[in-house]
Amino acid sequence: MNETQSVFEQAMEAHAASVGLSHAVARVQSAGIQVSETGQVIDLGQDPAITLLKLVRLIAEDGGFGAMQTCLPLIKEVERLINADEPALVK
Repeated sequence: MNETQSVFEQAMEAHAASVGLSHAVARVQSAGIQVSETGQVIDLGQDPAITLLKLVRLIAEDGGFGAMQTCLPLIKEVERLINADEPALVK
């Protein structure tokens, strides 16, 4: 499992603690992430950074401090992915 998958799974577990597993899984799937019944990430889709941003938006819609805390690691991972890709973008 790579670092991004781990961040997704941790975020889903944290969100499930406040809204329930079925709702958290539905949010993750709405963002375009395929997960197993046990909550393991199967596929992140084509662009993990975009998928992360979609997930942040969906979790934030649930409101509350818990939702915002769940978003922090996702936002940090978006930043990490963008910075990792930056050298390839600058020529």
